Amino acid sequence: MGVIDTLTAGFDLVRRKPWLIVVPVLLDLGLWLMPRLSVSALVRDMLGFLGTSVAGAPGVPPNLLEVGQFWQMMGESLDIGVLLAGASVPPAYLGVPSLPPDGVRSLFGLTRAVIEIRGPFTLLALVAGLFLAGLLVSTVYLGMLAQSVRDGRVDWMALVRGLPRNWLRLVSAWVFVQVALLIIGLPLIMTLALAAVVLGPLSLLIVAALMFWVVIYVAFVPYGIFLHEDGLLQAVARSVSVVRANFRSTLGLIILVSVIWFGLTLVFVRLTGTTIGALVAMAANAFVGTGLTAAVFIFYRERVRAWQAAVTGQRSQA
Repeated sequence: MGVIDTLTAGFDLVRRKPWLIVVPVLLDLGLWLMPRLSVSALVRDMLGFLGTSVAGAPGVPPNLLEVGQFWQMMGESLDIGVLLAGASVPPAYLGVPSLPPDGVRSLFGLTRAVIEIRGPFTLLALVAGLFLAGLLVSTVYLGMLAQSVRDGRVDWMALVRGLPRNWLRLVSAWVFVQVALLIIGLPLIMTLALAAVVLGPLSLLIVAALMFWVVIYVAFVPYGIFLHEDGLLQAVARSVSVVRANFRSTLGLIILVSVIWFGLTLVFVRLTGTTIGALVAMAANAFVGTGLTAAVFIFYRERVRAWQAAVTGQRSQA
């Protein structure tokens, strides 16, 4: 099954089981209705403290004011509640396809409240709690998709029984990826920082390319956790083996999925200027995101079968 056939099969699965988009749609509605968790006051206080500390100090960069204004704008626009969506950026889907309607602040007259977060420890606790809760939602969502791809139906009792185990495995997968990127990326960044005088902006491109290369090899870890009920190490080993045997088709799938994902997201965001438009955009985004995620599940399932058949054939010949 080629990449295009895989994408077709993923969207066909969602067409036949449209209820699979319920979780991302409900998540977006929840993000829309829940209070907006703003860090603008915390950022403003921190910038004020730093401004007071460095005022009049020698060697202060002349563009310090512009940097402060940039972080102030980031603080005003950031809503940490979106962490409930998990890490849903391709190719490593650890979350739920989400399109929070940033252009609209009310739903049929229900205006979102704003909660200002002022303490750094409160912020850290909220970030950790929301992200872990987001991965719990992702565990339900990815479990539903995995069962639909593998069995053609959802066994709700099995889904509930496996929820704690798969949630812990998903959390460990996220930690593993971050640690791997840190171990590989930190020495690399330090080395290229020394070579930046010669390479210039090319050094950043090299770092990004190598990071992407690492992510490709572990991109199927969450799919192994849910599709084959693998533990973390087994899921990592299976992901690396599948990618090594199918690198070109895996790279093609990731590029195509990313282009479709980000391209259509730009279109859907333009619809979020009104309540009705945002609802349509959320449903459409949930359909596309679920179809793409299902397609990756199907791609992984077929490549694992082919890889296992090849390994079995080599053993029989030996």
